[in-house]
Amino acid sequence: MATAGGRTLPAESLGQPALWTTRNTRCYITATEFDPNSMARSLALVALAASLYGCAGAPSIALFGAYFPLWLLSALAGIAGAVVSYRIFVATGWAEVVRAQLLVNTAIGVILAEIVWLLGSGHIL
Repeated sequence: MATAGGRTLPAESLGQPALWTTRNTRCYITATEFDPNSMARSLALVALAASLYGCAGAPSIALFGAYFPLWLLSALAGIAGAVVSYRIFVATGWAEVVRAQLLVNTAIGVILAEIVWLLGSGHIL
């Protein structure tokens, strides 16, 4: 609100829009109340909090008396599956027939890793 000649003028007369109007009170956002930096900080804080939602605890499996995260076991199974599939392709002579060996063996490793993950987390069986 501004004053002119001892009289209080509403912000609309100065080109500022009113956010809401009640019977006796008008509320406005001024340039000092809205801070883009605080908005960016709040948004970053919400994004960080949302990204930590899945950190409640990874499924783990007891192996040789120690607990290993299931994703690590899945990754090792996928790598082993890719290496074994490559050895089978070389031993049978399919390595010369099948093109893009890297993609094929990686796909086989990913499939095996997914199967181990789904079995270990209880989504299959």
